[in-house]
Amino acid sequence: MKRVVFICFLIFTSVWLRAQDASLPRIAVGDFYIYSGSHTGSFDMDITDFSKLAPESEVLGMDLSYYKKNYLLQRGDGNYLSVKLGLNFVNKEGNEYRLNPQLQIGFTYMTNNTAQYGIHLKETQRVDTLASVSTSNVVYVDSIYSSNIQTDYWSDNLLLDIALMYRTDVESRWSFFGGFGIAGGVSLKSRTDIFHTETEALNFIIPGNENEFSMQNSAEPVHTIESFSNSLNVLAFVQLPLGVNFKVAKSTKFWKDLNMFYEITPLLKYWNIPEAGSYITVGIKHGIGFKLNIG
Repeated sequence: MKRVVFICFLIFTSVWLRAQDASLPRIAVGDFYIYSGSHTGSFDMDITDFSKLAPESEVLGMDLSYYKKNYLLQRGDGNYLSVKLGLNFVNKEGNEYRLNPQLQIGFTYMTNNTAQYGIHLKETQRVDTLASVSTSNVVYVDSIYSSNIQTDYWSDNLLLDIALMYRTDVESRWSFFGGFGIAGGVSLKSRTDIFHTETEALNFIIPGNENEFSMQNSAEPVHTIESFSNSLNVLAFVQLPLGVNFKVAKSTKFWKDLNMFYEITPLLKYWNIPEAGSYITVGIKHGIGFKLNIG
């Protein structure tokens, strides 16, 4: 009897060990992603913030109390490159991996993250009155001084990028995906640029005549550019990626495993800039990429 029990124990132990050996790791790499595109989300600082970013600026050290905000700034978009791995989780039985959800983790490099502010001033002063010797006509001569100041803060950032993604049938030729993610990192370089342009012109006005014309002075516009390096900032955002995936082919294994996709991602950005403070803004990024099934 003892021999039978011992034999049964050996058989049970052998089966159990084989079952343990057959179980899969809890997490395995399933896909490799690489994609790039552009992003928006620049925002305004005020002149006080830029004075903190560039305390040695001669332009911002002028009397700016009469300047007005410029609402016609040219917003600059940046680019990004993302490289990620898609991690799949084993099912409860431990014999295969679930395709939903998939944890994507990797790095994103974003260029030209910007904050902007612009102000302008226009002053008109009558400097002369020209009278005709043969008629009663007169011409007023006005001197017009214009000053435009644009301040740009920008940085390139490297971020750890994590997202939990849900996908429709990944075996079909076309599929869709969406999810939720976060990213955060520091700037690799950051800088404040200040552009100041001054122009002077003479404006000739004939009373009672709607037509007037300007004649530029001999002096060329004066351009001043200042640039200052800044401390590393922290950039983080919450993201909601959405996209469509397309299998390149269904023939050989390599082409079957290669996918193209388009992704559009609304962003809620958080900045912490040491010299200026913290800011929250919204943006969006979109791009195309390749996915390779390696699991």
